[in-house]
Amino acid sequence: MSDEPELTAEQRQWALQWADWDYPTLKERAVHLAEHRHDIRWLWAVVEHSRGMSTMAAEGGDLGAVGGSVSDAVAAVQQVFGHAVAADTEPMFRAVFSEYLAVHEGAPPAIEQVDGATH
Repeated sequence: MSDEPELTAEQRQWALQWADWDYPTLKERAVHLAEHRHDIRWLWAVVEHSRGMSTMAAEGGDLGAVGGSVSDAVAAVQQVFGHAVAADTEPMFRAVFSEYLAVHEGAPPAIEQVDGATH
């Protein structure tokens, strides 16, 4: 995640707007975008940075047992985040998801453009 290029001022502003979205929607949208872009490197970086890796390893999973496909990476992210996210890690992942969306999707859509949901 640290190997991502520095955000522009506009992207930083968009990331702040994305960060206002509810956490589950933000996570889902970022993971879906990464899957659509076949961004396996970013998906694995999310998994590696999560505390859930210790949980996954304790439950018999490890990165060595997972293949290198995008669908495998998405499944790993879903497994890691299928558990409740610790309150102390949510701000970090909120920033990661917000920045990813700001860089690769741009500004968040206007509230009225998101299926009537309030963000």
